[in-house]
Amino acid sequence: MSTRSLLLELGFKPVHAQWTDQQPGYQYDFGNLVLVASELTSMYLRPYMQFSGVWRGRNSMGMVDFGLLLTVECYEQGLALIADGLGRNFKPLIPTDWLEQGHQLKDYLPGKRRMRLYHKRPQCFVEADWFKVAAKKLISLGTAADEEAIFSVSFRDSVLRLDVGQDVVVMTAQGDAWEHQYRCRTSGLLHISKRTPKAGVWLSAWEDRFHIGRRALKIESVHRCIDDFHQE
Repeated sequence: MSTRSLLLELGFKPVHAQWTDQQPGYQYDFGNLVLVASELTSMYLRPYMQFSGVWRGRNSMGMVDFGLLLTVECYEQGLALIADGLGRNFKPLIPTDWLEQGHQLKDYLPGKRRMRLYHKRPQCFVEADWFKVAAKKLISLGTAADEEAIFSVSFRDSVLRLDVGQDVVVMTAQGDAWEHQYRCRTSGLLHISKRTPKAGVWLSAWEDRFHIGRRALKIESVHRCIDDFHQE
C-alpha cells in the first residue's frame, strides 16, 4: 500500500508543502499538533515520507520527527508506524480513533512482525534416536553427491521425509504440517553435525535457509505440497 494512499484514507489533507521533492504534502490537525508529511530524499538517494511537527499539552510539549518509506506492507502496518512515531506521550486534543488503533497494532511494526513470523516458521522436532540413524545416511549421501544435486524435504502427518536422489530418508517428527517442500543442494548434508544433542534436533525453514540443527543450508527453491505430498 502506498503511504500517500494511507494518509488520504486516514483523513490527512493534501497541501502545498514548503519543503518537498514531490507535491503535494499532507497535514493532519490533532488540535494540539498539526502533523505535516512531505516527501524527501535521504542521503542514500532513497525517497521517503518525512513527518514533523510540535505538539503542546497543558504542562508539556514535544517534537515529532520520523519517516516512513513510500510504501507499507499493509494498512495496519502503516497505522502502527505512524502511532509509534508519534509516541505514547502524545495525547491528541481532538479524539482520533485511528491513532489509538495504531497503538494496538504494535505487532505489525517491522521488527515485531519479523519475530512473530519467525515463531510461526515451518519447523519440526526429531528425537535423538531417530536422528542419529538418519544423520549417518544423510552425511553419506552428501559426501557422494555432485555439486548440482538437489534434495527435497517435507513434513506432514508426523513424518519428515527427505528425498535425496534415488534414496528416501524418513523420520518420525513432532510439529505442525508444512505447506511447502524445500529444496537444497545435497552436498550441504555433508556438514550435518555427527554429534546429535541428547534431546534431539530441530529442523526449520526461515527466510532463505533450511536449518538442520545448527547447520544452515541455502534454499534453492520452494514448492507447495499437494495431496500426493511427495510429488509435483
